[in-house]
Amino acid sequence: MNVFLAFLSLFMVSQRADMILYHGKIMTMNPNLPYVEAVAIRRNKVIAIGSDEEILKLKTKRTKLINLNGRLALPGFNDSHLHFLSGAKSLFTLDLNNKNEDEIATLLRERLKSARPGEWIEGRGWDQYFFRGKRFPNKEFLDKIAPDNPIAFRRVCGHILWVNSKALEIAGINKNTKSPEGGEIVKDKNGEPTGILKENAAELVYKVMPEMDFNTAKKYILKALDEAKKYGVTSIQDNSSLLALEVYKYLYKRGKLTVRVSFWGDFYKSVKENLKVKRGIERYNSKYLRFGLIKGFMDGTLGARTAKMFFSYADDPTTSGMFTMDLNELFRKTIEFNKAGLQVGVHAIGDYAVWMALKAFEAAEISSGRKDLRNRIEHSQTVRLSDIDDYKKWNVIASMQPSHMLYDYKWAEKRLGKERSRGAYAWNSFIKKGVHVAFGTDWPIVPLNPMIGLYASVMRANFKGEPAGGWIPDEKISLFQAIYNYTVEGAYATFEENIKGKIVPGMLADIIVLSNDITSSPYHEILKTKVDITIFDGKIIYERK
Repeated sequence: MNVFLAFLSLFMVSQRADMILYHGKIMTMNPNLPYVEAVAIRRNKVIAIGSDEEILKLKTKRTKLINLNGRLALPGFNDSHLHFLSGAKSLFTLDLNNKNEDEIATLLRERLKSARPGEWIEGRGWDQYFFRGKRFPNKEFLDKIAPDNPIAFRRVCGHILWVNSKALEIAGINKNTKSPEGGEIVKDKNGEPTGILKENAAELVYKVMPEMDFNTAKKYILKALDEAKKYGVTSIQDNSSLLALEVYKYLYKRGKLTVRVSFWGDFYKSVKENLKVKRGIERYNSKYLRFGLIKGFMDGTLGARTAKMFFSYADDPTTSGMFTMDLNELFRKTIEFNKAGLQVGVHAIGDYAVWMALKAFEAAEISSGRKDLRNRIEHSQTVRLSDIDDYKKWNVIASMQPSHMLYDYKWAEKRLGKERSRGAYAWNSFIKKGVHVAFGTDWPIVPLNPMIGLYASVMRANFKGEPAGGWIPDEKISLFQAIYNYTVEGAYATFEENIKGKIVPGMLADIIVLSNDITSSPYHEILKTKVDITIFDGKIIYERK
């Protein structure tokens, strides 16, 4: 069978190759022919795969030949969940990841040296687990350093904002301000805001901050595209603002869009408004730019204790998290969107939020009669294992970000308790039940580099290999499966499995070449592996120096 498929790809070739990659180990993602030595490309598609001898017969004097020298080649990575404009912006703001209070103070003081009077100063990535006492910070800490410039620092999860008094003043938040539905203005014993705003409460500040203009967004996104090339990311499924969409259109028209974008709609807008955005995108080449799912938020995050659980948090019995969406709205709008033929994706991290999302999808399928929409639960981070059957029953995709586990496991079990943790980051349990699992990063919550996600999937341990044997090791998966989730399943999630995600004839030529054969190396080598070459749409767009 394998020999037959290799020869069949050759017989399908009616034209010579523009580019040939040979003498390599090329992972096709086709289980009937998992590896070949060479691949031929014409224009933007793969036209043949096979042995060096077979494929090199397709060369001409103009064919670009790339000797892989035994290196591993894969389909380009498809990041199934990220916030590309926010990630792009994070490259230009203060990086607070893994920083303690003293380090954050130093960064802020340095930034103030070049700040204009009254200029907003932003940063993201802080985590109270790096602070003394592991407690949430307060406005006074920032006030001492920056009393005159408004400060807005996002927590690593993106669901909590830490601000100073100046920012609170501009937003009109004081002791008399009530927390909005689906959010919390944290207050001290005297009723004064502490400077911590959870979930929807952060919107009170966001809406008074200066809006980003087109040129700034373009500058940010161009920088982010360079990051994507470096990490071999050739497709993204993006939850960003309409401003990002305008930049994508601009770059596409000028031949500068170097990722394929599935752009997400807004759950909080009407069917009519979302269809208008969809029609605007459909004027473009769908292989570059397409309309994706409709995104809504059910709850918050585990790190913030705002993910909605059935029962109280093990380390804080006073709370079980919060719903950030009215449940009647969840059901009504999910049904409306599905009846209009629109795919829905719901952010749900807590087990109760996941269950409610599944019930909404069940109601939508019964009401709409549509069984082909591939609705999704974004994150699916903590589930009751018995609920996985409903993912399969209602054809719900689990969109997961394995990198989260690397950063969360150290406190997740304290949050959830041992028994509930069995359903945390449970990608193997989903796969064994036949559920489609698409991998992404949630950038900028975690780094854009897919190698971190692959490592997390197979090791379930931190960068030092701890805990030994992995956290809940039954949820480990094979490296092939992890790559499959980052390529083939990503394409399935956007109804594009017939045009990308594999290196087989007829597929789009999005291919990456790695510095190390991660399939035959110890797993810890994954983190050291670089992308040597990124090919997008049949053209080399990145070569590592």
